[in-house]
Amino acid sequence: MNLDFSDVWKADLEKSSLLGAKPKAMLVKIDHSDPDQLLETEITKIDKTEDRLILQQRSHERSSGLNRPRRERHKSKLVDSRQS
Repeated sequence: MNLDFSDVWKADLEKSSLLGAKPKAMLVKIDHSDPDQLLETEITKIDKTEDRLILQQRSHERSSGLNRPRRERHKSKLVDSRQS
């Protein structure tokens, strides 16, 4: 069975715990067509400026961000607004 995580995810920032300054909004768009994944993260800051992070990888590969020590990976928690 192939999993498909394609969707647009909006963070529920009230229920999320993030390191650093809390943004005004955060969206993650996932385009998943096995084995390729394209993740676009759009962060809107309090001053309404935007940052965008684009990550492209194969499903079976690990990005460098996921290779951080376990204790560092779990300091932040992002909650999808549809789970509210």
